[in-house]
Amino acid sequence: MDFEHTLIKPKLSSINSRKDVNLIVEYKDINFKGIPIIASNMDSVGTIDMAKILSKYELSTALHKFIDVKDYNNLDKDVLPYTFFTVGMKEESNLDLLDKPHMICLDVANGYTIAFREFVKRTRDKFPKATIMAGNVASFDGASELFACGADIVKAGIGPGEMCTTRKMTGVGINQIDAIKECAYASSLAGKYICSDGGCRNVGDIAKAFCAGADFVMVGTMFSGHDENSKIENGLVKVRGMSSEEAMVERYGKIEDYRTSEGDVKYIPFRGSVHETVKKILGGLRSACTYTDSKNLMDLKKAELIYLK
Repeated sequence: MDFEHTLIKPKLSSINSRKDVNLIVEYKDINFKGIPIIASNMDSVGTIDMAKILSKYELSTALHKFIDVKDYNNLDKDVLPYTFFTVGMKEESNLDLLDKPHMICLDVANGYTIAFREFVKRTRDKFPKATIMAGNVASFDGASELFACGADIVKAGIGPGEMCTTRKMTGVGINQIDAIKECAYASSLAGKYICSDGGCRNVGDIAKAFCAGADFVMVGTMFSGHDENSKIENGLVKVRGMSSEEAMVERYGKIEDYRTSEGDVKYIPFRGSVHETVKKILGGLRSACTYTDSKNLMDLKKAELIYLK
């Protein structure tokens, strides 16, 4: 099921106020403490300025793949624990330029390949102490493979994002709620974590992702269109998927003859600073917790997710 096919069932609550809800989680084995929401590594979202603001709220950012490595190495010590340095297989050489990375995001459209498995293994060997997030996959088998290769967090999601057209272009994918559940089962057996990536079009979807079993939730379009990551064009701002024709031509020079675009480009209203968006997201999550008698996000994961007929 996708997010629009589900709701979280309310229950008698002992929580009197949203302020009593604690959204901070701590995963000691990967040295993470914060609110497990991650701004996506889209180049219209995951910027250095976004990382600096979100870190103040103890939210994380996955920097886009084309950030200057020097900018990452020069991040303030208060920002670094909330920032993933992102590379794809084409950018693997950038890993050699890192000083002491705290968190690394290995990002490809299809994480079900033998080549990507080897990439994850090489990165783990090179950085034995770093937290490694890798993906994307969308099934128990896919997540299990990446955990076995050394990933601490697996990104779950094939095609659910608003800027992604993979499902339309290929017919391939798994509904996001089902993908979360399958990957979460794999993570429970491996003692690792999953990150739901894509499909969250409102705050309620973020709450549903946690309820379905996600440990982290990656958010793209909701974090776009702000001072910290966008340029205004005639009162609007551009948001684009990284597999869009425009992004591939700009970043790699061309689209190879053997492939096609699997991403979209849209213009949305300018939203100002991201501060207000963060407050809405955190306020909505706290409210979801009060409706379900969840004192924290771990309790929210135990709430009942119902399927609409």
